[in-house]
Amino acid sequence: MADNLTPRNLLYTERGKKWLDQFSPEDRETAEKIVSSLTLVSHSEFERAIQGVLEKEVSRRDGPFAFYAVREINFHESYFDQCTNLVSGKIDALVSGSDHGSEARIVSLIRNYCKTAPEDLLNHPTIEEMRSSKCRTIILVDDFIGSGERTRQFIQALWCDSTFVSWRSLKYIKVVVVAYSGTDKGIR
Repeated sequence: MADNLTPRNLLYTERGKKWLDQFSPEDRETAEKIVSSLTLVSHSEFERAIQGVLEKEVSRRDGPFAFYAVREINFHESYFDQCTNLVSGKIDALVSGSDHGSEARIVSLIRNYCKTAPEDLLNHPTIEEMRSSKCRTIILVDDFIGSGERTRQFIQALWCDSTFVSWRSLKYIKVVVVAYSGTDKGIR
């Protein structure tokens, strides 16, 4: 890693200075230590690593495969009901608006990966698209799993769909979760 890309150098940027200013003088040293302990990962390194894991998962099973970016969602309602665009009939992988977090990068990665084999790699398919393609594996993709709560809630929203529950109960589909990193608790 080049010297100018060290975590500590983040504190010397305008954004870093502004972030540090929010702390009281007695807490600044702790904040600086936290920043210094970060591991910086480039976009390309992140994408190569995730794509490598996706390729490994795909090579283990027969296709087709459905890919979904894990995101915050109302877990009391079916993912498919919440996210299907009423005009296009397609799944909206991101919520509307401009403030997208890391899930936007994951959505882009999934879209580009699925373009390599569109018959077998399904980008955020609807239930009907999974049915017609005889999809048997659903791969949920996230950048980081902290407590595991967001992933659990996302899966719970899938479980709110009766077709999904039926397929899972009959062992027609397998759900796989892929993430770049996570805490021990979140991965469990």
